[in-house]
Amino acid sequence: MEAHEPASADRKAFWNRGPLWLVPFIALVVLSLGLSFLVYRASGGKEIADDAEKLTRFAREPFILWGNYGAAGLSGTWGSFPPLLPLLFGALVYPWLMIAPDFWGFRLGILTWSVVALLALHLALGRESTVSEGRRRFVLFLFAVLPSVLGAIALIPQEEIYVSLFCLALYSAAAKSRWNLVFILLVLSAFAGKYFLLVLAVPLAFASGAPIRKLALWGGTSFILLAAYVWYHRVLFGLTPIISHVIDPNGSISIWALLWNLGVVLDPALVRSLSLALVAALVLGFCLAGHRSGLSLAALMAGTLYCTLLGLSITVPAYVLWNVPLVLICIALMRARRHVIGAVVLLFFWGVGEWGEDFFRGVKLALDTDRPGGKEALAKLADRFLGAGFPYHAAQIACIGLVLASGIAQIGLLWVAGKERRDHSSLT
Repeated sequence: MEAHEPASADRKAFWNRGPLWLVPFIALVVLSLGLSFLVYRASGGKEIADDAEKLTRFAREPFILWGNYGAAGLSGTWGSFPPLLPLLFGALVYPWLMIAPDFWGFRLGILTWSVVALLALHLALGRESTVSEGRRRFVLFLFAVLPSVLGAIALIPQEEIYVSLFCLALYSAAAKSRWNLVFILLVLSAFAGKYFLLVLAVPLAFASGAPIRKLALWGGTSFILLAAYVWYHRVLFGLTPIISHVIDPNGSISIWALLWNLGVVLDPALVRSLSLALVAALVLGFCLAGHRSGLSLAALMAGTLYCTLLGLSITVPAYVLWNVPLVLICIALMRARRHVIGAVVLLFFWGVGEWGEDFFRGVKLALDTDRPGGKEALAKLADRFLGAGFPYHAAQIACIGLVLASGIAQIGLLWVAGKERRDHSSLT
C-alpha cells in the first residue's frame, strides 16, 4: 500500500492545483455560448431580450444618466438605474460591442462579467479555511451550470451578475471586519450596482457589533447622497430618478406579482408602500433572530436578500443572481450532505421557475401583440410545439409560485443548516 501513496498524493495535488481548476470556467464558456448559438438560430439572429438595446446603449454612453436622460429617450424606469452602472458595467461590455454584432457582443460582455464573478467566488471560497477542496470545486462547477446564470448570459442577457460582485465584495470586507471599507462599498453599491443592495446594511450592521450606530451612519449617509442626486436632476431637468421607477406587476416575480396574476389588482402607490414595509419587517426580523441564533455572515446576507426578493414589488426574476454567490458560499459551509442537496435543488427550482415565468409571459405577449422579430419567431415556434390553447397564463402563475416556494424554503434551509453548523462548532 505504501508504494501507491506518492502517486495518490501527486494525483491529489494535480486535482487541487492543476488544470482541472479550469473545468468550471470552461464549462461556463462552452454552455453559455452553445445556448446563445441555439437562441441565435431559433430567433433568426434577432434579439429576444427587451432590455438588451438599453443596456448596450448604457455601455456606449456611460454618462447618459448624469444628464437629461428623459430628453435622451429613457423612461423613468431606465433613468432610475444607478448613475455609475453604465460606466462600470460597460467597461467589460463595450469592447465586445466594438468588434462583434450587438447580439453577440452583448452576450460576450455578460459572459465576461460571469467569468469575473466565478473568479471572485473562487477567491472568496479560498479564504474559508473550513471549506474542503472538493467542496470548493463542486460549488464552482455548480455556478457554471445553474439555469439562472446561463439564462442571464444567453437567453435574456442581464447586468445582474455584475451586481453580484458588490455583494461578494461586501461579504469579503465584512468577513475581515474592515467596516470602513464596508461603508465605502455600500455607497458604491447604491451608485454603481443597485439601490436595493443598501438592504445589506442591516445584516452587516448586526455583524459589526454596533447595529444601531452603523445603520444610522451607513443609512443616513447613503440617503443624503441619493437625495442629492435626485435633487440635482430635479433642479436641472425636472426629473426624479429612483422614485420614478414604474411598477409592472406582470413583469415582476414576487408575492405582489402572484396576487396581480390571480386578479387581485391594487393601486401601484399602495403596492410600493406595502412592499417596502413588508421587506423592512422581514429583513429586520430575520437579521435580529439570525444574529441572536449565531448564523454565519453569509447566511445572514443571503437570507436578507431572499427576504427582499420575495417581498419587493419590482423584483424581476434575474435579481436572484445577486444572491447566487452568497448562497453558494453557504452551501460550501454546510456540514450535512442533505442540506447541500436541498440547497442545490432549490437553486435549480428558482432557475426553472424564473425562466419558465419569463418564457410563458413572453410567448403570451408575443402571440397577443406585436413584439420584436426575435420574440415573435420564438413565440410561434413555442406555440407550434406546445399546441394551440396552451394555458400560458396558468403556467406563468405556476412558475411564480415555484419561485416563491423555493425562496421561502431556501431561507428555512439556510437557517437550519446555519444553526446546525453553529451547534457543531460550539461542541468542538
